[in-house]
Amino acid sequence: MRESNERYIPYSIAIFAGILTGAVYLQYDAGPVLLLVVLVSIVELTIMLAATFYMKVSLHAMAMSSIISATTLLFGFTQGLVFLPVLLLVVLARLVLRRHTTLQIMVGVLIGVLTPLLVVAAAGLMI
Repeated sequence: MRESNERYIPYSIAIFAGILTGAVYLQYDAGPVLLLVVLVSIVELTIMLAATFYMKVSLHAMAMSSIISATTLLFGFTQGLVFLPVLLLVVLARLVLRRHTTLQIMVGVLIGVLTPLLVVAAAGLMI
């Protein structure tokens, strides 16, 4: 999707699907990690939808940095760093393909890194 306005409907559908998934997980008593993944996804997609009104934030950079952030939370800093080369490849690909500006990628990375941390902290799971 080259234009920001092409993203409104897909993001909205993904948010709705995330809410439904969360409801199903609650109904069937899924584990806390699965519920946390769904919650982080819903929050990230909502932030991305809101940000899309201002710029075309890189969803690829957001997703990869979110994986790094979540892996770091669950397994430690060293394990999170394992995915850093993949993030660098994603960032380079977005720049080489001219799909995003540096600012759009940086905002995506920032959303991806901070959202899991803030959601976990808000849920009272961090010390």
